[in-house]
Amino acid sequence: MFSRKAKSSFTRLLKNISQNCSSARALNSLSWSRTDVVDVELNLPDGWRNVKLIGPDGEIVTTQTIRRREEKGKTFLRIIFIVENVPPLGYKTYMVAPAEGDGYAKPFKISERGLENSFFRIIMSKTTGQLESIFDRENNVELLRGGSYGNVIQLIEDPGDSEGRLAPGVDRSNRFTGPVCNVDSTETVEISEKGPVRAGLAVKRVFNNSTCLQEVTIYSNMRRIDFNLTVDWHEVHRALKVAFPFNIVNPVLTAGIQYGSAVRTANGEEQPFQQWVDMSEANNLHGVALLSSSKYGYDAKHNVLRLTLLRSPTQPSYNTDEGKHVIKYALYPHKQDWKASRVLQKSYEFNNPLIAFVEGKHGGVLSKAGSFISVEPDSIIVECVKKAESDQSLVLRLYEHAGLETEVEIALNLNRIVKRACKTNILEEEVLEEVEVYGDRLKLSLKPYEICTVKVFLEEGLLAY
Repeated sequence: MFSRKAKSSFTRLLKNISQNCSSARALNSLSWSRTDVVDVELNLPDGWRNVKLIGPDGEIVTTQTIRRREEKGKTFLRIIFIVENVPPLGYKTYMVAPAEGDGYAKPFKISERGLENSFFRIIMSKTTGQLESIFDRENNVELLRGGSYGNVIQLIEDPGDSEGRLAPGVDRSNRFTGPVCNVDSTETVEISEKGPVRAGLAVKRVFNNSTCLQEVTIYSNMRRIDFNLTVDWHEVHRALKVAFPFNIVNPVLTAGIQYGSAVRTANGEEQPFQQWVDMSEANNLHGVALLSSSKYGYDAKHNVLRLTLLRSPTQPSYNTDEGKHVIKYALYPHKQDWKASRVLQKSYEFNNPLIAFVEGKHGGVLSKAGSFISVEPDSIIVECVKKAESDQSLVLRLYEHAGLETEVEIALNLNRIVKRACKTNILEEEVLEEVEVYGDRLKLSLKPYEICTVKVFLEEGLLAY
C-alpha cells in the first residue's frame, strides 16, 4: 500500500494522463488486479443533470446516484460504480460525459423480505430483522445452519474491565460467560437502496439505552455481502456481538494475523481479530470468510462464528466505547480453502477501498489505464510503498503469506531507470543481499512467510520533494 508521500508522488504521475474532458479515476493501492466499487462526488457543469462514465475502451459504465446536493449555486452529484480489473498499484480512467438518465438494467430482486442477485439469495425475517437464509447461488449451497438465524446481534453480560479481562481480576479470562440476549426487537425493515450497482435492506432496533441501524448490502458484480451497523451505544457491563451459525459440518478455523495467518480451535475462546477469519469445511469444498475494517476480537464455537463489536466495562475507564459507532463487516463465501479463494486479498480490498480522483481537462503522456508496480506470484503481498528514510530511493516492504518457498518477480513502470536494488533490514540501513535487476524488473527469492524490505535506487528521485 502507498505511504502518504508515495501516494502523493504517484498522484503526480497520474497528472500525465492526456484527456480532453473531465475524468473520474480509480487508484488501486494494492499489489494485485481487483474489481471493486468506487464512491465519488462530481461537480456538475451548468446544464448537466446526470452523467455517464466512459471506460478506457469506450465502454459505458453503469453508475448509481447516491445523493444530489446544491451548494453556492453549484450542483454536486455523488455516484458509485464498479471498476473491473484495476491494475495492481495502478489506475483506471473514466471520462465523464452528460447523460439524460441512468437507463441501466436493475440486476436485483428486492423486497422487505430479501435481496437477490446473481451470486446470492438472502431472506430476512420481518419480525426479528435477522437473516433466515443466505443461499450461495454460484456454489449451490446454503450458508446458514438449518433452523438457525444469521447476522444475529447479541447482548452479553460483561463484568470484565477495559484492559481486556473478561472476568474481574483474572488475567487469562478469555471467554464471555454471562447470559446472552438476542437483540431482535425490530421497529422497521425497509429498502435502503435499490439501484443498478447496489441494493440493500435496513433494520432499525432499540434495546435498553441504545439504538442501532443495520444495513445489509449486495452488489451487481461483486461476490461479497456487506453489513454496515450504526450503533448509539449507552450500555454498562454489556458486550455486543454479531453471530453467524454456518452450514459447515467439520470446520477448520483460520485467522489473519499481522503478515500471516494462524489455524485456531473453535472452542469458544475470545481471540484477536485482524481483518479476517475464515471457517471452511475440512474437505475444502466451501467456506465463508468474515471480514472487518475495525474490530479487534472474535470467538467461534464449532460452526458458530461471532465478531465482537462493542464493550462497556466501568473499570479502570468508565466510558469504554460510549457513544456513536459505525461498524463495517462483510461475508465472503467461497469454494475450496482460504488460500485458493484469495481470502487474504479480499480482506485487504475490504479494508482499503479504491481511491477516487476527479480532474478537469489537461494534457499528458500516460495511457488511460496502467500499473506502476506489479508482483508475481499471487502469494506475495506488497504491504508498503514509501520513500526511503535517508535517501531518495524507493522502498518496498513485502511478504510471503502462503508458506511457500517463492521466486518473486517485481515489475516497475515508474518512467525511471532502475540502477540497483537490494534487500535491507527493516531500518533500511544494512544491505543484506543484492537483488537481480533486469531492465525494469527485479528478481529475488523469499522463504516461507518471509518479510522483506527492498530498496530500489532509480536514475532520478521519483519521491524527491
